[in-house]
Amino acid sequence: MRIDRRQSIAKSTLRKAIYTIAGVVLLIMLLSSVWTYYSISQILNISLERRNVALTKGIGISVSSPIITHDYAEMESTIRQVMLNQGILSILITNNDGTPLMYLMRQDINSEPAIIFDQSAIQVPKEALDASQVIKENNISYIWSPIVAGMPIGWVRMSTSSAISDQILNALRRNIVLSVAGLFLAIITILVFMIRYFFKDIHQHEIELINTNKTLEEVASMDALTGLPNRLTLNQRVMAAMTQCVDQGGILAVCFLDLDGFKGVNDTLGHHAGDQLLIEVAKRLRSVVREEDSVIRVGGDEFVLLLGGLVTQQKSKYSLNRIIKAVSKIYVINRERVEISASLGVTFYPFDNGSPEQLLEHADQAMYGAKRNGKNQWYFYQSIQKDLFEG
Repeated sequence: MRIDRRQSIAKSTLRKAIYTIAGVVLLIMLLSSVWTYYSISQILNISLERRNVALTKGIGISVSSPIITHDYAEMESTIRQVMLNQGILSILITNNDGTPLMYLMRQDINSEPAIIFDQSAIQVPKEALDASQVIKENNISYIWSPIVAGMPIGWVRMSTSSAISDQILNALRRNIVLSVAGLFLAIITILVFMIRYFFKDIHQHEIELINTNKTLEEVASMDALTGLPNRLTLNQRVMAAMTQCVDQGGILAVCFLDLDGFKGVNDTLGHHAGDQLLIEVAKRLRSVVREEDSVIRVGGDEFVLLLGGLVTQQKSKYSLNRIIKAVSKIYVINRERVEISASLGVTFYPFDNGSPEQLLEHADQAMYGAKRNGKNQWYFYQSIQKDLFEG
């Protein structure tokens, strides 16, 4: 019981350790997935910002010539082409002091950009005349970039909404999320299957170990020659029979049987013939007792029989006589006729109210009494029992 408890504690500890490790792995994976998505999203935002800065500079280069030549039609055409990108809200072209030259603004996402002229001065980023600058207000980013044609000739300002992202970037974000989610689910599935396989393997190993232990116990408790229970199970079977006798009532006959003439068979026909004879005796003993009774080979040519449920004198005598008669019938071993008999010592429980060891000792003593009285018979252990059953 102590070993089973230790094994149970070890299994429980191992199971908790595996679940803890699995939980930590899943938590790390979840945090890693969130961090990966956040990092990639930041990279995409930075890439988008740099692209918008580059686009603003490109617009400045494209409109530098129309500014010099005052070709506003070409300037408008250029700006309209750029504003085909749905993420751009407006494009403003100013001269060097910030006076608007061309301003196209989208009223909403689905509308065409309208040309709006505003002659009021617009504050340009004076502190960064030679570099592009990004100013963010709420969800709108304003990208300022100088227009240079040998010398500064103006400014271009492009406004974009962070709520309206490029379709390609949106698709990229979606693919990243799906990829991370798919990987996360795949690893979880693999981990779950590994845990199930691990515990299934442990469970299978436990079943095999239990079956092996059971087989070993059965082998250890059975007589290899006759297939009967052996001496190792003797006390346990006597105790179980005594308990059953108390629970169900009646009388338990504890019988010690020794074969008469067995040594002569070994000496004349050999030990192999003796083994065959023991096998036949075991078969006959099993055939003349009930299924719930026990026949145990305790060694050599000695057997113990536990006969329960005896309630009358006649039944006990009938059972004992039938055993003696069955054993004494002629055997044919290796085509040789073999004649033996049996001496049977009997003590009855609960009249003989001793321990299992005492009952067996009394039955053994009674068996020697049967041999002294001429063999091939059964003999009671105590005269008081004999008087009880014969009176």
